[in-house]
Amino acid sequence: ALMIFVIVPALAGQLAVFIPPEREAKVGSAVLRQIERLFSEQEAGDWRCTSPKGQMALEQMVQALQQGQEFPYPIQVGVVDHEMVNAFALPGGHIIVMRGLIEMAEAPEHLAAVLAHELGHVAQRDPIVQALRAAGTAGLLSLVLGDATGGTVLALAGETLITAKNSRAVEARADDFALAQLAQAGVSPEALAEFFELLLEEMGDPAYDMGWISSHPPSAERAAHAREAVQTARSYNKSISSQEWQAIQQICAK
Repeated sequence: ALMIFVIVPALAGQLAVFIPPEREAKVGSAVLRQIERLFSEQEAGDWRCTSPKGQMALEQMVQALQQGQEFPYPIQVGVVDHEMVNAFALPGGHIIVMRGLIEMAEAPEHLAAVLAHELGHVAQRDPIVQALRAAGTAGLLSLVLGDATGGTVLALAGETLITAKNSRAVEARADDFALAQLAQAGVSPEALAEFFELLLEEMGDPAYDMGWISSHPPSAERAAHAREAVQTARSYNKSISSQEWQAIQQICAK
């Protein structure tokens, strides 16, 4: 019990640095396949939204948010046709956005703020740490020692990573990364504050147990911190054009 509940979680963060990017990318692909199976069982039809115009606009937004940053693997973003208000990062640079989050966003900058936050988790390698914790002792050792996917011990990692909860310190670092990257891209950091406030207004209870509001709990303090990053003398730009935003909003249209 000590090994499973205390030592493994403590070691995950330290041992994550020993996993090379190539192996992490393989872990991410394996977890992505698990999540695909999970959603395919819940929903009939295609699980991934594939509108070319929408995907192109989404990738353009993500590319702008990477300015000044170098990731050890390409960032791959996709939208899942699901009503859940959620977005999450997986090992190896995968970012998944649920249709429900796009529908809740009132402006493209709100989506950009969420993506910038998830990029912060990728930059800090938070998803691989969460995967190691989900894998348990055998999975952690197999991943560190060379098994690219951790065998069957990662069977529950996909579902775990969808609603993985990070510490306040981890979330604060991802917030700060998002605020810096939004400013770098010419987008007002206030977008992150607005999205936090929108979530609280729509969902009400911060303890809501589904989606982004549970895995990335917003608060008045975090919104205030985001708003403090706004430079009042600076002119900010739209993250994408209105036509591109419309394409993203219709990315799941059949």
